[in-house]
Amino acid sequence: MHMIGKCSRLYDRYSFHSAHLSQNLAYIFADYMDKIVLIKGFVSSYNDGTQITLDSVIHEPINFIKMDIEGNEWDALQGARHLLSISDRVQLAVCAYHRDFDQDLIESFMEKLQIEHSVTKGYMWFPYICMGNYVSAKLNRAIVRGRKRKDERQNGFNQVGKEDNR
Repeated sequence: MHMIGKCSRLYDRYSFHSAHLSQNLAYIFADYMDKIVLIKGFVSSYNDGTQITLDSVIHEPINFIKMDIEGNEWDALQGARHLLSISDRVQLAVCAYHRDFDQDLIESFMEKLQIEHSVTKGYMWFPYICMGNYVSAKLNRAIVRGRKRKDERQNGFNQVGKEDNR
């Protein structure tokens, strides 16, 4: 709770199917409700009755995204392109272990947006069942970390923070 006090705004998705959960969140975060924006819907690359993009609900620069949405991370990132483009300094922690190709998709997405990225050293195994059979026996990297920093030269400074007099 201490960290929430340091945030200017916090966005979180909750399941709109659970009124009980909504009441619990309202009680737990009562002192911080002026800072918390609950996103109603499943975060995705498009908007419809149940799916919603981050671009459609967050209209201000952000500095951190943590994403663990059960294999839908890449799709959700597609719906956050504008948000990431207006955020000069943002860090990301995106789960990449749900499907065998998540890491490649997420890293490729970050590269296209010129977001520096690395993966954690640890591995996860996330077996999912399709038609009664386990689909994957592969160990995948757990998290892709990303960092976007505005080019220092745009502010009149070079890479080491000294004034650039060109």
